[in-house]
Amino acid sequence: MRLRRFVIFATGVVASVAVVVLFFTLAWLMNDSAEYAWVGRVLYAVFVVLNPVLPLFQRAVLRLFPAPPGAGRLAIQVAFVAFFLGWWWLVASVVDRILRQRQTTQGAA
Repeated sequence: MRLRRFVIFATGVVASVAVVVLFFTLAWLMNDSAEYAWVGRVLYAVFVVLNPVLPLFQRAVLRLFPAPPGAGRLAIQVAFVAFFLGWWWLVASVVDRILRQRQTTQGAA
């Protein structure tokens, strides 16, 4: 069960990071062309679908701390990464629990 949870967690993290890497790689290769504007919006939408709570967290932080000093920005970035990893751990735990309950239910039937 722990292996399945870790695989779900790792898949979510790797997929999200891959979308971000692809976003910046295409921005660099396409030099902010008109085609990239469309592709960039699609990639941002994919990232938001994978991580729906991160934009909400970002908006909350920007409202609470509109212009933090240098150390504050670093703390916010660390909190953002921790929130990102925590989000995927929560998703992996919920999915693992649902799959475990289904296996238990099907095994009892």
